[in-house]
Amino acid sequence: MSDPFEAFESALNLNSESAPVNNDFVDPAAEFLAQQQAEMAKIENTGFDAFGDFNAVASTKNENAVLSSGFEEEDPFGTVTSAAPFQPAQTFDEPKNNDLYSAISSVDKLTNEPETMKIWREEQKKRLETKDAEEELKRKEWKETARKELDDWYKNRKEQLEKKHADNKVSNKAAEAELAAPRDTEPGKEWEKVGKLTDFNPKANKNVRDVSRMRSILLQLKQQPLVR
Repeated sequence: MSDPFEAFESALNLNSESAPVNNDFVDPAAEFLAQQQAEMAKIENTGFDAFGDFNAVASTKNENAVLSSGFEEEDPFGTVTSAAPFQPAQTFDEPKNNDLYSAISSVDKLTNEPETMKIWREEQKKRLETKDAEEELKRKEWKETARKELDDWYKNRKEQLEKKHADNKVSNKAAEAELAAPRDTEPGKEWEKVGKLTDFNPKANKNVRDVSRMRSILLQLKQQPLVR
């Protein structure tokens, strides 16, 4: 009975011998670290050797990657599938000193308002306060003017009503006295009396019936009464 461990070791040796070794493979993580260290060395004006030998680290990572890619999966149907490709972990760039200073300076520029803007804001505030005061004063003046005009209108209307009432009383008394007087028996005087009660100068009003023809007939009878 054959040893199962010997069969596994023989299969591992065959896979390692048959798998091609890619010597040109470069680890992206190691390359990124080397680039960052080089930039930091340039900023701090230090030598490149102060951060260690990155080529040695890169070579060891390349060997580990080759060994990990040497193990392949063999399915029962005879097809060989390679392992999943290496994916480097996501890293974040550290802010440089120059970027940090520029960010601080930009924040200072935003927070520190220019002197001209401060002066403009103060002048604008004073201008608005002055306009508000003037507007309030004008509003009070307009209210006083409107109140005075309204009082004058009520006063004039009251005077006109009182005058009209007085005239109506006089005309009513004259009409009553004329009706109370004895009738004139002379012929032709009737139309003259009717003419006195007729208003021959009425105001034009579209809401009443037109009696201009009747008025003209009465005026004609007053001037030329009928003779029997």
